[in-house]
Amino acid sequence: MGVVSAGRVEQVYVKAGAAVRKGQVLARMHSHDVHDMRAAYLSAQSELSRAQAASALAHKNVECTQRLYDLKAASLEELERARQESTNADTTVRGAQIAIERERVHLQETLGVPAEAKPGQEQESELIPIRSPGDGYVLEQDISRGAGGRSCQRCIHDWRHPAPLDARLGQ
Repeated sequence: MGVVSAGRVEQVYVKAGAAVRKGQVLARMHSHDVHDMRAAYLSAQSELSRAQAASALAHKNVECTQRLYDLKAASLEELERARQESTNADTTVRGAQIAIERERVHLQETLGVPAEAKPGQEQESELIPIRSPGDGYVLEQDISRGAGGRSCQRCIHDWRHPAPLDARLGQ
């Protein structure tokens, strides 16, 4: 397991010798990637709102043009153009929905932070969790608060293959 983002360690929860479980949060780090991805997520949400408004207008335009066509006050070409604009607007809405999902997945599944910060938990939701890659013992703690984040793979020793006590205690 490698680091998916560069950053600065803000909180460390375990020490050498500690027993850990797969997925347990060992530390949390601050990364500007979280801010960048949240900005992209919010931008995608704004784009979706704009696209939905444009789509609603295009659908109303089709209805209006259809009525005019039925009254022989609009041409078939105008009606077809209105339908095509409506189809294009719907496609733009779908693209905006996909962009939101892409940003949400990156934030929540790749970085491990919520896409939207909950009130009162803004600071915690800005920090990327560094998780244990498996069950075992922390052999060494070579990260500390303020240090750069990196892989913890070699820091965890598997439960099923006991290490000598001095290795488990980082001695």
